[in-house]
Amino acid sequence: LTLDSHVDGKQLVAGSESGAVTIWNLELTQPRSFEKADAPATVIAVSADRKLLATNGAVGGRPAILVREMETGKLLHAFLGHEAEVTSLAFSADGTRIASGSVYKSERVWDLRDAKFPEVARFSGHTGAVTSVAFNGDATQVLSGSADASVKLWSVADAAEVNDFAGHTGPVVSVA
Repeated sequence: LTLDSHVDGKQLVAGSESGAVTIWNLELTQPRSFEKADAPATVIAVSADRKLLATNGAVGGRPAILVREMETGKLLHAFLGHEAEVTSLAFSADGTRIASGSVYKSERVWDLRDAKFPEVARFSGHTGAVTSVAFNGDATQVLSGSADASVKLWSVADAAEVNDFAGHTGPVVSVA
């Protein structure tokens, strides 16, 4: 189960092992549920303007990032490219990009405005699953944490590693 809540405290989003995604308006009694995916929805990200919802999932048995309209549940994008389960997602502050990390030790950046070639960067350098990703304020860099006890900062423009923050003694479970 994965959860995210709205800044104003009025909405709660939950994903489950069954692939179901549910949104509760905490001021009402009935939740909204979206069409069940082909894989568990164990990772959720909501855009800052609360208009978009991204979850992990699968399309045709392949790991995918599913981006939906928050209000209607309409599927807008299904990004394919990760070789293994997507384990982390984050929207850029302006909601135009998504960073993703996977069990296969890699991260990617996707541009929601480019339907033909949405993948804009691919990073690899961790030796364990990527457990968390986050953008900097202007989406020019991505921070990633890993089960290998490392935190890395990446440049989106050239996919270069900017810094390796060493010193963790256990898996990194969250970065911001």
